Amino acid sequence: MKTDKTLFLFVSCCREQSRYDILKQVVENLGCVDREISFKDDCIAFDNESTIDGSVELLVQKFKHVYRSDTNVGFWSALDWCINNYAKILNKDYEYVYVIESDLIHYAAHKLPAVERFLDENADVGHVRCEEFEYLNRHLYNKDFPVKDSRRYAWCKQFNAVSNSRIWFSEPILVQGTELRKMNFVAKVPAMNRLLFFKLALEDLKKAREFTEFDFQKAFYRYSQVSAFVEGGIFHSKLTNADSSMLSGSTAATTVLEHVGYVGTRTACLITAESRYQVRHLV
Repeated sequence: MKTDKTLFLFVSCCREQSRYDILKQVVENLGCVDREISFKDDCIAFDNESTIDGSVELLVQKFKHVYRSDTNVGFWSALDWCINNYAKILNKDYEYVYVIESDLIHYAAHKLPAVERFLDENADVGHVRCEEFEYLNRHLYNKDFPVKDSRRYAWCKQFNAVSNSRIWFSEPILVQGTELRKMNFVAKVPAMNRLLFFKLALEDLKKAREFTEFDFQKAFYRYSQVSAFVEGGIFHSKLTNADSSMLSGSTAATTVLEHVGYVGTRTACLITAESRYQVRHLV
């Protein structure tokens, strides 16, 4: 079983060895994902001016649609470029977008077709979180109230800061053997999002000189106030969790990122003038 209405986006940038080591693991894992749900025909891989030898070659070997920027424009601008160009690249329209960050390992990708169908059948839901999360053990994922066995690699705020309200959960909904629950968590980029809402949120962010992840969440919330999650999740980010020595754009100090040549993701700006950079089709 495969997805039919979902655009997959993969953004990579390797400018020091640890990120290349992670990329090799993630790309190998995505090969397994492709054998499960055959997603690569619907996927764009975007390289953000990697400088480590072998990085671009690895993408070309493993993906069918690979593009490379001659400038590191950052994660958000790379996504914006893909959203604005996917139709002419893939010659297909999509309802949903699934962003794969470059440190995610999938262990239950077979659930993605069920997530797509869930969105088909629940028009009130704007996005579905796919990161590891368990309803009965939700206290282990609560970033604001850590406990001894907290799963820090999947921490999240269990409070909706946009609406200033507590999180609620629906009764479980079973779709093709996959359990989901509706809730009111704020949006996340690595999730299955309605493509229209994702695009509109990015358009809103272009009006700001710079923005944070919270600004994205507020923008997305204007178009959808209900979300959902997959019981047990579909992927984890243990490779770059808080206890890892691997460099992460969302957790490392700005000075460290700048020294290596990375663009941070927590605070960013969208580069909308394509005259400032060129994107080349590799395969």
